[in-house]
Amino acid sequence: MNYEKLSSNNAAMLLIGHQVDTMSWVKSSPSEEMKHNMLMLVDVEIEAVQG
Repeated sequence: MNYEKLSSNNAAMLLIGHQVDTMSWVKSSPSEEMKHNMLMLVDVEIEAVQG
């Protein structure tokens, strides 16, 4: 099986909106860490869209 390196031409990122209260349901990570990771993903998506 051949694998192609992911790029903006052959990949997509799906960001699903959330409500702040739903973050309290997650028990596997501290909420501040989860928020930080989410904001980093948003930055990556913005950068990918802007090219």
